[in-house]
Amino acid sequence: MLKLKILSFAVTSALLLPTFTFAQTAAPSRSEDAVIAKIKDEGMNRSQAMNTMNYLTDVIGARLTNSPAQKRANQWTKEQFEKWGLKNAMADPWGEFGRGWELKKFSAAILTPEYMAIRAYPKAWSPGTNGMITGNVVFVDAKSEADLEKYKGKLKGAIILTQDQRRVGPGFEPSATRRDEKGLAEMENAKPAVPQSQQTASAEQIAAFRFQSRKMQFYYDEGAAVLIDSGMGTDAGTIRVMGASLPPGTANNLRVYSKDAPAPIPQLVMEVEQYNRLVRLAKQNVPLRMQVELAVQFQDTDLQGYNTIAEIPG
Repeated sequence: MLKLKILSFAVTSALLLPTFTFAQTAAPSRSEDAVIAKIKDEGMNRSQAMNTMNYLTDVIGARLTNSPAQKRANQWTKEQFEKWGLKNAMADPWGEFGRGWELKKFSAAILTPEYMAIRAYPKAWSPGTNGMITGNVVFVDAKSEADLEKYKGKLKGAIILTQDQRRVGPGFEPSATRRDEKGLAEMENAKPAVPQSQQTASAEQIAAFRFQSRKMQFYYDEGAAVLIDSGMGTDAGTIRVMGASLPPGTANNLRVYSKDAPAPIPQLVMEVEQYNRLVRLAKQNVPLRMQVELAVQFQDTDLQGYNTIAEIPG
């Protein structure tokens, strides 16, 4: 009976106490150590990470979804997987995405009052300009319908600066920092965030949004040739490029890459420091003439999106 009680206590303790002998994890065997050593050796001495990254970023370059460059990347990674001994490598379709887009040629420059090369990029899925165009640069300084009327009949073929100057602050903070002990301790002891109630837009914000949409429609109605903005969130020569905006009133279920999306006006995003200068010149009524050439190609034969996948044998 005593032995039965002792055995019962031992089993119960093993189930409840992770440090009890019965619950301890077995030490890795020598064969497991050898496998781990091989994995470390492969990663430390024969890693393909940098070679892979260099080929994808330097040789193939930017890989916009469904672009020819992305399809080349899918094919190259499939071939790499096969060389490494992986099985069933393929470009696996994950569903319909939409049209691909490829930049074929782009240049932009201010011609007057003096020549100035423009530091800008076309927004993805923007249409082309059908050759070189030259037009007046206009900043539409309008805050009401009455202000818009002043520009009626004056924007056909114009190149529009679509937003006011964006503030650029001094860059005193380093772009990269190391976390100190105090910062790490604060992260370790951080409390769960308290859920915030959803904020609703004020009447002024709603009115501003609606008028911005009205201005955009005005550019379409008046026949503007190119729309330019300064992007958001970056400066000091960094340009954040996103997708082109669709015309106002487009159905909510459509995106600029959708196969049935209406064509927007060609759109560029410019380095903010240079953009701000053009706005300042326009506000001083300095005549600005600009030249833009944008050639693109849309890919709509295959609307599927793809991931490259493979299986590790065993």
